[in-house]
Amino acid sequence: MLLCLFFAFSACSTDVMPEPSPTPATEAESSAESPAARPVYTPESPTQSETNIATREDVLFALTHPDEWQIIDVRTYEEWSGETISQSGGAFGMGRIANSLHLDWLILRDMPQNELLAYLEDVLDGRNIIIYCHSGARSTQAMAVFELLDVIALNYQGSWIDWSQAVSEADESDSTFFDFTEAWTDFVS
Repeated sequence: MLLCLFFAFSACSTDVMPEPSPTPATEAESSAESPAARPVYTPESPTQSETNIATREDVLFALTHPDEWQIIDVRTYEEWSGETISQSGGAFGMGRIANSLHLDWLILRDMPQNELLAYLEDVLDGRNIIIYCHSGARSTQAMAVFELLDVIALNYQGSWIDWSQAVSEADESDSTFFDFTEAWTDFVS
């Protein structure tokens, strides 16, 4: 049932999301470069309603605000656990974003709507969502399902490929991304 709705939705929705319009900021906010200075996305936020795209910095912000945010990984269990699989191409290593909730795209796609809503309500407890996968394709499909259910979420389009690049570039002077990564296996070294 949910799958049919998803495919009907995805066949009609091929437009690219518009860029967010700038929101007024105080001088202190506009001068701050840290992820903590980024806006909190809520259903009432104008930025949230115009684009559902999350950046690397948004993910860092979410990780430092776990009472407000939940990261959901929609990759397979093997990918989530850090195993190298045939679809690992493009990544700089394998692993997962720290404290991410694993919800395999295939399970999410096939789960009855009422069960998925009950599950999300139980685990989210009112928190905002950022979804990621390996390259952004499955997380985009998951976003479509969540939109059909009126569940507001952000899609980390760079997904694991982008995150793994940041982790692989981490060094002793700035290990932020490495510190927020679990089950890391480096392909580069």
